[in-house]
Amino acid sequence: MNTLFESLTAAPPISPPSELGPIDSTVLDSAQADVVVQTALDLADAPRVEYNPLLFFGPSGTGKTSLLREFAQRWAAREPADQVHFCTGSDFARSYANALKTDGLPEFRQRRLSCALWLIDDLSELAGKQEAQRELLRLIERQSDRWLVLAADSALTDLPLLPQLTGRLSSGLALRLVHPDRALRQLLVCELCSAHEIELVPSAASELVSRCRTRRQLEHQVHQLAAAGPHAEAIGFEQVLDTLDATIPCPDVHSIVSAVAGQLKISVGAMRGSSRRRHVVHARGIAMLLIRHSTRLSLQKIGCYFGKRDHSTVLHAIQQAALLIAKEPLLQRQLVDLGFLDVDNPAVDNPLADVNSLALNLHITNSRQLRSKKQHTRHSTVTSN
Repeated sequence: MNTLFESLTAAPPISPPSELGPIDSTVLDSAQADVVVQTALDLADAPRVEYNPLLFFGPSGTGKTSLLREFAQRWAAREPADQVHFCTGSDFARSYANALKTDGLPEFRQRRLSCALWLIDDLSELAGKQEAQRELLRLIERQSDRWLVLAADSALTDLPLLPQLTGRLSSGLALRLVHPDRALRQLLVCELCSAHEIELVPSAASELVSRCRTRRQLEHQVHQLAAAGPHAEAIGFEQVLDTLDATIPCPDVHSIVSAVAGQLKISVGAMRGSSRRRHVVHARGIAMLLIRHSTRLSLQKIGCYFGKRDHSTVLHAIQQAALLIAKEPLLQRQLVDLGFLDVDNPAVDNPLADVNSLALNLHITNSRQLRSKKQHTRHSTVTSN
């Protein structure tokens, strides 16, 4: 395969797909579990023009770059004489700007128009670069017989791209990728522990699954535990908790409220104030639910943060937010992508899930509370003796 890449001055050259090393098939586990995504990859073996362009989108860690590599390698196996072009959104914008400065625009365009397959990673990096977006649109319009495969961290409608470019890219197939669900993460933990010849107590494995949302995070944590030394017995909850706290700290109240405010375009002051406008009430309830979800502060303390509201008001707001999340797939998706709600949360998987259970018994372990209780128990035992 003859693979072309951007000529970069500010960044190191990118290796061809064939030189990037073996594809991390484990990153693809969650994606390839989806029949639709697997069918999209199969298009590289027998391309169908009606699915051109092809877009993979989803949050970081869902395997988008690995999917592009897989697509390129399958194409190369079928058509080894074809030229394949691979770049990121920022690579394209830099190369275009450099071509304008050096009067190299004809060569810049020819390199891309001569490729049978063009892969663009991190499409969102073109945000704010309107001239580069217009050039990309011109090239796409001129190479309708070429295959275009892209990756982005959001759906096209959520990307700050020119309407004409969004419309052109929307004419193909867009596939959303998500992080592996809890069941798959549990399976991955078992496989990783077996490979490293270590064992975790059930509570430790559950904490690891709850706090780590991607394959890479799980791999890192298990590797850290295995490297700590020989383990004659199963690794306990405390050791896993210490390892997690060092690299994946639990979100604090302010970061959660700020994230919700930014996502829903509401000020933090309004959420903590007395406003009874519907959109503010919804945002406040969602923030309360996520705080309870991630920190397990008492209802009374959560109420104090939001303007000295009593615990019954907070509980009602959490219940209403849970119902709202269960009814709004887009809102569910936003919270999942932010990392505050798991893809296998009852509100996501089961709209009829018990609201009280969702509000008060969320899956993330109350790590600090468990540790505090254990320390209190040990203190009580020593005192009684």
